[in-house]
Amino acid sequence: MAGYWEFPGGKVKEGETREEALRRELEEELGIAVSVGEHLSTLEYSYPHLDITLHLFSCASFEGEPRELYHSSIRWVAPAEIDRSSLVPSNLPFLDILARSGEDTSREPA
Repeated sequence: MAGYWEFPGGKVKEGETREEALRRELEEELGIAVSVGEHLSTLEYSYPHLDITLHLFSCASFEGEPRELYHSSIRWVAPAEIDRSSLVPSNLPFLDILARSGEDTSREPA
């Protein structure tokens, strides 16, 4: 959805686990190697043209410096500071989940 911010991640390829897909996507999109932690939530969302299932994981540590490899820009934003109208609608529930989970989100990209 052009013009909106979203949490990094992407599609799970055949034969991949969700954790493997997340590691691959973050390497492809941001050039970082992450240590995937706890699975925090699964959400179903329906757009007019597409139904998706999203999985939220904690990724407390990573190696490398995040770079703009796929998107036009990246930045670190705490959940409370995110402009909800600028986030893709399917990602909005993640903000509340992160707030409830007590995650240290001072380094979470948006």
